[in-house]
Amino acid sequence: MENAALLCVVLNLAFAALDLLTYYANATELMSIIRNANYGLLNDTEMVGIKRIVGSFTEASSFGAATLGYFAFAGKLWLENIRSPLTLVLAGLSFLALLLSTSSTAYVGLAGFMIIAFLHVVFDAARRATTRQSMWLLATMPIVVPIVVIAIALNETSSAYVSGMFDELVFNKMSTASGVERSLWNAQGVQNFVDTFGAGVGNGSMRASSFPISVLASLGVIGAVTMTLFLVSVFLSRSTGEDRVRSGYRKAAKYACLGWLVAATVSGALVDLGLPFFAFAALACSRSIEPLGAMSPGQRSHASALQAEGARFSTVSRVR
Repeated sequence: MENAALLCVVLNLAFAALDLLTYYANATELMSIIRNANYGLLNDTEMVGIKRIVGSFTEASSFGAATLGYFAFAGKLWLENIRSPLTLVLAGLSFLALLLSTSSTAYVGLAGFMIIAFLHVVFDAARRATTRQSMWLLATMPIVVPIVVIAIALNETSSAYVSGMFDELVFNKMSTASGVERSLWNAQGVQNFVDTFGAGVGNGSMRASSFPISVLASLGVIGAVTMTLFLVSVFLSRSTGEDRVRSGYRKAAKYACLGWLVAATVSGALVDLGLPFFAFAALACSRSIEPLGAMSPGQRSHASALQAEGARFSTVSRVR
């Protein structure tokens, strides 16, 4: 499953590259094999002179939200020193794709995620010995970020371009037609929660522009508590007693889920966080399967009974 998770990161970047190549080569019809829906697709728009990357998705916002989780997954693997050359490249390319996506969800979500992740790395380093990559991040981030900001501010052309982009995509977003519409969705969601006295209007009966509001408006208090318990079980699941690589993949899966949760909080319309979220949540909560020889006598007896029951069920199924 770990290799399949890394393959998802690679495929997401491959589709992003294909999206850019077909657009600038005037060959977007080559992507029609996956862009065959009968509703409007925002796959050929530009903003601030840059083609908005959509990859295999329908719009830049969806691509940005998905890429944030994949960036978090690859970045955490690099911090854990797992396949470090490959994961560093994948994390760097995913970060670049986020910047080029010109998506408000990507920018706001990336900022929120980076703050949370940096604080977690600081807290983790304070508790126990950490990897060389984590120490490098802790040492360079407080220096590199101010240098980049100052360099952009001192260059008039770069400053005007970046400030114009952020004004259009982030700071003035709520004054645009899309921002106004999303604000109305959230206001309606809060009103639905109030009108139903906290019971919710039912899953699929409404849409908002923020995952927490969508959960409250759709599922009510009981559903919100249940969803919170599920998320707590994912992020607080322990990985003690496992080898370093297995534990690292589980931690990276939690980071991916965190990235997607942050993106959904920024602009998530539905209660469903998507199949990739739950697949990575399963990876985050998974346990290593020990060989029979490493188990206690009671565990071996129980495992043998389960294997025998599985074999009997398989035989009965074939006979039927």
